[in-house]
Amino acid sequence: MAEPISRWLVMVIGLIVVFAGLIALIIIISLLSFFVRKFAKKPQTKESDNNEAVNSSQTSGSDLQGVNPDERRQIIAAISAAIATTMGTTPKGIRIHSIKKIEK
Repeated sequence: MAEPISRWLVMVIGLIVVFAGLIALIIIISLLSFFVRKFAKKPQTKESDNNEAVNSSQTSGSDLQGVNPDERRQIIAAISAAIATTMGTTPKGIRIHSIKKIEK
């Protein structure tokens, strides 16, 4: 008759199997993240967002025609941040077509 397997041998084999499974998961997740980074769309840069905001402020209805471009960017950023905060979203999803001063 066969001799029974030692408790320690069963424990060591169990630990080896568990750690081998964990290492396999790490390798699979690393490979998947590599492929996702390689084939995913590149996010827009902040510079292109700023250019879009400046271009959208140069419409015929804009009251910022006499303001220099750096101040215009700051004004548009402040307005879009205020609107985004009110709406509970980020400024990326907001496009300002024109800015008009309201007389009181």
